[in-house]
Amino acid sequence: MVEHHSEVFYRWGEALAGSQMTAPLEVVHVDAHADLGVGGTAYAYLMSELAFESIEDRYELLRARRPRSREEMLDLENRAVSDGNWLMFALACGWLSGLTYVTNSCAERSDGARPNDLMFLLMQGFDLQADHLQVIGTREDFIGRFGHPRVIEHRDSAVPFATRVWREYQAPEPFDVVCLTRSPEYTPVEADPIFDSIVERFIDETPW
Repeated sequence: MVEHHSEVFYRWGEALAGSQMTAPLEVVHVDAHADLGVGGTAYAYLMSELAFESIEDRYELLRARRPRSREEMLDLENRAVSDGNWLMFALACGWLSGLTYVTNSCAERSDGARPNDLMFLLMQGFDLQADHLQVIGTREDFIGRFGHPRVIEHRDSAVPFATRVWREYQAPEPFDVVCLTRSPEYTPVEADPIFDSIVERFIDETPW
């Protein structure tokens, strides 16, 4: 249980380093936002620098770049882990074996539609309808231009990806770990009783 989304990234890193969890993780992300990097420029650092580093070294490199304050973290020009891109960097660290994004859409069913906040640069083949995510590395200076890089020098392994509206999602088996964030900057205080109810019913931090 944490206050802010980006904190989950570091909690995972600590748990993986301490063998409390084992990568890769099959992740179900229930949120109004994909947290895959849309809205910031950290993808430039990911694609032009981090992607060329050994996947085993990437978490430590990101941990060393951890913002020193909430103000610094919320700076959209900051090329570090943030509330809006932490899953992008979890993918880059090789922590994910699959990702299902469960959205709060009002739709009854997904029907092939995709949320509008997916980072197309992370979609395999830069295709928003792709069923896999993939980190690529490029030295091409395409940042700031419309479109995607033409020269790709590195590709991580692709990771299965799916989106589901909450009305139709059913977990195929019980979860091993539940991570909960209050997200006070994005959630009204009126939602606190719901947060407290989830904590009481599902969250037990004793094993951690």
